[in-house]
Amino acid sequence: MQARLELIPDLVETVKQYTKHEETVYKEIADARAALNSSLKSKDIDSINQADEKLNRAINNLLVIVESYPDLKSGQHYTNLMTQLEGRVNRISIARETYNEEVSKYNRKIRMFPESIYANIFGFEAKELFTAMEGADNPNMVDFGE
Repeated sequence: MQARLELIPDLVETVKQYTKHEETVYKEIADARAALNSSLKSKDIDSINQADEKLNRAINNLLVIVESYPDLKSGQHYTNLMTQLEGRVNRISIARETYNEEVSKYNRKIRMFPESIYANIFGFEAKELFTAMEGADNPNMVDFGE
């Protein structure tokens, strides 16, 4: 997620060069990016989920705008940034799956005897799974006609 956060300003700046009048979308992305960055530092899963959803919606709004600019869509810099963003989205999805598998194993283990005794003594509690907004595994990426 951090790598995606670092890529987004380059993408936004590239789109800004073509679309000078879409300031509300840029502000929405900046706000969502800041919220996710803050949430990542707090390590609160619910907060991260909500901020990630907000950022995904903002990026999707940006992609809708991009559809109106064929020159932008065909630009090599934009194409490279979108490819990188798509790769990062895929890696986030894989990391979520891995995290959830490990959390599920942990949660099962602390409920099973005899580990449940130790879990109660030492205060181990079940952890939350990392959820993504519906459709996050199929990001709305721009079709470059490839």
